[in-house]
Amino acid sequence: MNQNRNGGSYLLADSAGVPLTNGWLEDFADSDEIKVRVPEDKIPVVLKHQEIHLIGAAKTAPSLFGAIVRHEGDVIVLKKWKDSPLDLRQSLRVPICFDTFLYPINGSWVGRCKIESYDLSGGGIAFFCDRSFEKGERVEVVIPVTSKPLILQCEIIRQRATERDLPFYAAKFVEMCGEEETMVCEAVFSAQIEQRSRKRA
Repeated sequence: MNQNRNGGSYLLADSAGVPLTNGWLEDFADSDEIKVRVPEDKIPVVLKHQEIHLIGAAKTAPSLFGAIVRHEGDVIVLKKWKDSPLDLRQSLRVPICFDTFLYPINGSWVGRCKIESYDLSGGGIAFFCDRSFEKGERVEVVIPVTSKPLILQCEIIRQRATERDLPFYAAKFVEMCGEEETMVCEAVFSAQIEQRSRKRA
């Protein structure tokens, strides 16, 4: 399998799917070895594990699973065993709080409304907002925590009661392009790793 995916952004997770660090695919010239560059200070964290999942941020990137055979500076070399069964790219949901805005799409209301995010994933966002929304309603949301701010369409999928006075909504992203999906996943990966690092400190 002669494929070259240099430069791809990946999440490295342990055998149980717990995120460890971000990495960048350096070489995938053959099917036997995978080279991934990781931040130098994360090398000891990764080397504590024998088996590693590689979850691509891009929708088209393969998810891989293999064993660490060596490292060369800040490059981890894996012996590929199989494609990873994990789908962390879509399922990883990170509690993350930021204030941002929703904008109407269908003209049922005008202007903008402020929301407070509750969590974020590659597939959607949950938030608090004092405006009422119908299931299936589409809006645009500003995502400020990506490498550059994004305005994404999302669809309200449910409302849930909470202890707070503000209504709580879950929404899924729709009509995302590949670059947008990659940027959201990278932000989610980074937030998850940062939160785990704070817990260990």
